Amino acid sequence: MKRASEVLGLKVLGIMEGQENGNAQDFMVDPQTKKVEYLVLKTSHGYGFNALRIADVMGIGADYIMTQSIGNAKKMYESKEILEQIERGFFMLGTTVLSAAGDVVGKVEDFSFDEKEGTIGALYLDGQAEIEGSRIVAMAGKMVFVEANGMGMPVPRQIEKKEQPGDMEGTFEKESLSYLMGKTTKDTIISEDGSFRIEAGTVLTAGLLKQAARFDDVLLTLTLNV
Repeated sequence: MKRASEVLGLKVLGIMEGQENGNAQDFMVDPQTKKVEYLVLKTSHGYGFNALRIADVMGIGADYIMTQSIGNAKKMYESKEILEQIERGFFMLGTTVLSAAGDVVGKVEDFSFDEKEGTIGALYLDGQAEIEGSRIVAMAGKMVFVEANGMGMPVPRQIEKKEQPGDMEGTFEKESLSYLMGKTTKDTIISEDGSFRIEAGTVLTAGLLKQAARFDDVLLTLTLNV
């Protein structure tokens, strides 16, 4: 495993040519696989940027990022496919980490990853907190959602008094309200039974959250979609 802080600034060296081609400026993480997919490189000419797929990295040492050929580092703005992938990607450093219950854990100051496969080993947060990469649930916007207390993703429990559907004193509901209040939904949210729906772009109000709390699946889905 390599830390991002150890890789930033390192130059890429192509073995075939014996030449350099940019230095590491950032890391694009695929939010679906939760792995580092590309190293974003700053070139020495103007304001150009290259992208080096992690699969093309042979190794990362103290001085260089090694790849078979400097041609593996593609110019981002000359490849529509790579540019689209980069734009869809997630950039980990500086993001806010929250538990799936809505508690702010901290900000990502550093992280470790496998230099051959891109698997994230751990997140290192401000305040010295460390979170295993296997606890990452989702990545969206500038936020990373992680399992609460390392016990797996919390599931909204049944509201004990069904005759009082507006009661939001349950543990999950109570912790989630402060985070969700005033947020805007990115996607349309529909309850499992189809009877409740919140359209994409809706600002979450107290009244709307009160209705959402009647459905066991909706609050969790909202937490991951704002």
